[in-house]
Amino acid sequence: MLGAALEAGALQDIVGVPTSGVTAVRARALNIPLATLAECPRLDLAVDGADEVDPEILDIFMEEADELLVTIEQSLDDWQNEPDNRDILVSVQRDIHTLKGGARMVNQTALADVGHAMETLLTAVVDGQVTVSADMFAVLHAARDNIQDLYEGLKQ
Repeated sequence: MLGAALEAGALQDIVGVPTSGVTAVRARALNIPLATLAECPRLDLAVDGADEVDPEILDIFMEEADELLVTIEQSLDDWQNEPDNRDILVSVQRDIHTLKGGARMVNQTALADVGHAMETLLTAVVDGQVTVSADMFAVLHAARDNIQDLYEGLKQ
């Protein structure tokens, strides 16, 4: 839209500062003049395309998330049955960290934030700040279910 408005003469003195190679290619294709941030340190509007997600990356995330959610649920159940088993705790932490990172890559902030909260709770357990308890497991299961709901919403 900006490129068309610029070309039609509706906008004057527009200069783009691309944030990626893809953004630069798209801007050039629309005949938007480009500058670097050093050349143009004051921005009036930031449109960086950060919310754009490569469909292939999203597909990979969806497949991986599906597997991780099953594994996390099983690991939480296993850990609840063996609360002193540190290997299971480490496995849950690793899987949640992986899921959180993937969610951030595909701009699923809410999903990533819930994963981060779970990760923070598990770190507190490792550090001895939180005791393993039925309440702790209830919180972790509820958070995992929340992530599942967010994931299901993405599939639609």
